[in-house]
Amino acid sequence: MRTALIFNQLWCAFMAKIQKIRHSRFVSQQGKCFYCQQPMWEGNPEVFARDYHLSHRQAEFLRSTAEHLVARSEGGGNSASNIVAACHFCNSRRHWGRTALAPESYARKVRARLAKGKWHGLLVLPFEAQGGSASISPEACPIDIPTARQSQSMSG
Repeated sequence: MRTALIFNQLWCAFMAKIQKIRHSRFVSQQGKCFYCQQPMWEGNPEVFARDYHLSHRQAEFLRSTAEHLVARSEGGGNSASNIVAACHFCNSRRHWGRTALAPESYARKVRARLAKGKWHGLLVLPFEAQGGSASISPEACPIDIPTARQSQSMSG
């Protein structure tokens, strides 16, 4: 019983840290998904759905989540430099394949598909109006994307 209580306390502290980082990234990214650049929500999905004329189910796809640029299973940590805010749809789809694409490759894929209208079908803001393009540039990313070499140093 005591072990379960200690585990629960540690888990709550861990989640609080991740939520704090996710919120910080959400703010620095101006509430937009790191990958698709569509607006996301924190807190109240009903208000977001009403404001963007979405169903509750559609709004759930755009819920802000903490995305590890380098997965924990691949040695990535829970540091602010390894976490961005991504919508639930983009975050979950990145991990569908046998191996997840690198963040910069995945961002290019998402933005190219979004430009063609073939991503999540929730083009809340017109892609071109956001300055969107199929290519990813440093200006398009709110933080530095770790390179393979930086990823290795994060794990050690």
